[in-house]
Amino acid sequence: LLPATTTVMHDHDRVNYNKDYSFSNAECNVHLLRDLQKTTEHLGHEWSSGLKELLERTNQERNKLIETGKESFEDAYILEFFREFDRLMILGMEENKADYNRYYGADERTLLLRILDYKANYLSWVTNFEIPFSNNLSERSLRGVKSKMKISGQFQTEESARYYAII
Repeated sequence: LLPATTTVMHDHDRVNYNKDYSFSNAECNVHLLRDLQKTTEHLGHEWSSGLKELLERTNQERNKLIETGKESFEDAYILEFFREFDRLMILGMEENKADYNRYYGADERTLLLRILDYKANYLSWVTNFEIPFSNNLSERSLRGVKSKMKISGQFQTEESARYYAII
């Protein structure tokens, strides 16, 4: 029911990539940063720490621009961002191949391929300041309800769920 003008941000929930849905998808970059940090800790490869730094630095610069009323990066900045992103991804494939770790190598390759397959969804925030960097705000909003559901298992009735939402 969501219109094509809607962008849904999620934690790489592949069910949202359904041809029957008209909305656009965006991936949460905070979850990506966690995956990159884990890869860096396990393998010490340069690509993952470099990509993490690139994303964090670009988000900080974006936030500064938004505070000053800007609505986008300069075209040259975007071009340089994507050049650096592509360089790091190539480096990642090379590091994975040259220094394949039998415990974490497959996970690293899966992460690299996922980032490449969903590149536009992970990086849409760079070219469109209306799309947030992460979905943390919505996750924080849902935390109380999720905790209630974990503790009691469910709401007894739809009416009790409504009362809980009002409170």
